[in-house]
Amino acid sequence: MKLSRGKLVVQCLALALFLLTSVAWGQAGAAEDHGGARKSLHRSSTLKSAPQAVATETNGLTCASVVVDFDSMSAGPTTVAAIRGAFPTSGLSNLTWTTRAGTGTYDFQTAGGRALAPNSDGSGSLVLIDPPGGTYGNANDLTIDLVHPQSEFGFQIGDWSGPFYANLYSGAVLVGSVQVSTSGGAIQHYVSSTVPFNRIVLTALPDNPAANWVVPELELCQVSPVTEIPTLNRTGLVLIGLLLLGSAVLLFRRRRMRPSS
Repeated sequence: MKLSRGKLVVQCLALALFLLTSVAWGQAGAAEDHGGARKSLHRSSTLKSAPQAVATETNGLTCASVVVDFDSMSAGPTTVAAIRGAFPTSGLSNLTWTTRAGTGTYDFQTAGGRALAPNSDGSGSLVLIDPPGGTYGNANDLTIDLVHPQSEFGFQIGDWSGPFYANLYSGAVLVGSVQVSTSGGAIQHYVSSTVPFNRIVLTALPDNPAANWVVPELELCQVSPVTEIPTLNRTGLVLIGLLLLGSAVLLFRRRRMRPSS
């Protein structure tokens, strides 16, 4: 049986619609399976004790690193996006201050220069301040989220002298903790862990709940910048298929309505 050109076009486009719809549902099913796997993994991980890292203070990093030196950025209010833009291979995902009432002045342990601090307006937003007169809000801790797990990092602490902690997490699970001393001008610290972590919480708690401090510098293992590849979701694929089918129907009807010569 010989098919007309119009019918052949319609059938081809209908086949394209079928394939697009199949791909859409397949992607959705894979995502659900992946999500179920994540949930299953999460449930199993909550039943097991978290592996405890051997976390220690070291003399430096062994990885190719990126120094997030805030002296290279302009003083004043800033954002995580601006910091990530200035240091695209740092692997930073987010920076979050947990603040409390009161303000401090960056006038002690100032060798690190310009530093990251919470805004003095109490909002917890990020600000870069200069010594010796920069004012900032009091904070209990700074949470540093990373795009990829790492096993080592470095940091500087300014405007504080005394015990200080770097708590290391894999997701929400604490895997290790290191106490360092910021006394005697020791502002630079490096930490290594036998268990990878993707979250760091810097704090003077619980020993010093009234501590005021800032972060002049971070040093992180270098990563490749992440490039997001846009993908169509199920709805987008179905809409494209319907558009193709509608075009085929319109073409077929126009061919049938064309007067014969």
